[in-house]
Amino acid sequence: MKLRTGKTKYKLPTPVGRIDHAFVEGNTRHMLFDVVLRQISADELPRKKDTAQLRGIPSYFCLFNNEVEFWPAPDKPYTVRIRYQPPMQEL
Repeated sequence: MKLRTGKTKYKLPTPVGRIDHAFVEGNTRHMLFDVVLRQISADELPRKKDTAQLRGIPSYFCLFNNEVEFWPAPDKPYTVRIRYQPPMQEL
């Protein structure tokens, strides 16, 4: 998934049960390594007005209603790889 500058919320293409791995790819000249993203709950996501202007390499993400929200907002375009599992169905 391609992250755009300043955009934090993205809709996932299929329903998600659980996210296994999420990382920012580091194959560009300004980033030589991958950055692993840490999953946090929606309650832990910073919502203060003074952090609204904070931008950089995303380091946290939150999954809510088949949407992923990243924090902080990307300061430039990044590529994020997310590996997830579909929702489990009871038999």
